[in-house]
Amino acid sequence: MYWARHFTSSSLLHNDKSIQMLKDFVFDDGSLVYELWLHSAHEISKILPNSHALKIDLNAVMSNTQTPLFTASIYGLNEDICEMVQSPEFDVDIQDLIGHSGLYLAVVRGHHELVSLILDLGGDPTISDEKYADPLSAASANGHISVVRVLLNRDSLPNPSTTIEET
Repeated sequence: MYWARHFTSSSLLHNDKSIQMLKDFVFDDGSLVYELWLHSAHEISKILPNSHALKIDLNAVMSNTQTPLFTASIYGLNEDICEMVQSPEFDVDIQDLIGHSGLYLAVVRGHHELVSLILDLGGDPTISDEKYADPLSAASANGHISVVRVLLNRDSLPNPSTTIEET
């Protein structure tokens, strides 16, 4: 269940081989390994207590389409997003079973580079959840200053009042 966290934690060691292994795991059409992982994640999330940190992540990766967008957004796997956009079926604004978009999940987790990438792909910065009014509020509440900067410096936000300069 922890492969994505481990991959993210080893980000300093990312090289062409590890990135290719990640792509093979997620996108190999001849294998159902990723789909089986999603199924297992769903089953495990049912038995985890609500207070378990992994439960939130596992619940968020579930969608009707089994897209890897949510896993990539939660764990900051930029390489996966770059691979996904090549598919004609890719929908940057698809929502998981909870109603979160990939952009929203990346915002809440503080992945500013991924937030920027998803916005560049046309991600809707107004899709939110019941807890926060919008992704900007979510980034602010979670203390993700770099994400706040990205969101405020985008023209796509509704009525941005200012921009924040890099300090």
